[in-house]
Amino acid sequence: MKFTKTIVAIFNNVLLGITEQNNRESTIESEKLLQHKEFLKSIFEEERSRLENLESKTSQLISQTSIIISLASIFIPLLIDKSSELVIYLKIFLLSLLISTYLCYTLTIVYALKNYNLKKFKYSSPDPINVTNFRNKSVDDFNRELIKDYSYSIGRNQEINNTKATNVIKSYSCFRLANIFLSVLVIIVCVSTIFKGEDYYKVQLMHPIEAEIMKPVKLEYDTLFKRVHAAQKDSIKRKDK
Repeated sequence: MKFTKTIVAIFNNVLLGITEQNNRESTIESEKLLQHKEFLKSIFEEERSRLENLESKTSQLISQTSIIISLASIFIPLLIDKSSELVIYLKIFLLSLLISTYLCYTLTIVYALKNYNLKKFKYSSPDPINVTNFRNKSVDDFNRELIKDYSYSIGRNQEINNTKATNVIKSYSCFRLANIFLSVLVIIVCVSTIFKGEDYYKVQLMHPIEAEIMKPVKLEYDTLFKRVHAAQKDSIKRKDK
């Protein structure tokens, strides 16, 4: 009997040890799953914050470009008036700068608006239906499914955000180049207007015309008297008639 009790006690201790080992491993596995889930969740939130930052920069580029284009449109008539008396080569150069400026501003808006293509940029997130599907399963199973969703969503969202970041970089490059062109354009017109001197406005006659002042006509007294007397006679005759 003692031997049997000893065997049973040993067997129970072995089972207890195995159970404790399994529980310990299960606890470690649950902690790992929880840590993995929290780590992936933090990356997912970072990508969401990155998206908000990209959208903010995109909106700023569009609004700033629109304001500058409006101000430049007001400046164009003054620019044309000031450059009307410049040499033809300088006019062509200024016209090229003006076209390049508006082209770069247009590209700025075009690249920025690409980030608002909702059909192309479809973001991913964990499926809420998992809460219902895994309600009768363990928490570890739910966390495993959530980790899969986070992993897919992070890869998908990073790809979309990288594309949007590329559009923002291109838009900003065009915006900066357009500002440089516009600054050069304004500086050239101002300098040419200030330093072209007073002689530029003088009118010089290439072939001056000399005008002769005619001598006054001298009428003798007898001739003048005869003409006046004849005019009086004509007047008297008309009255008698």
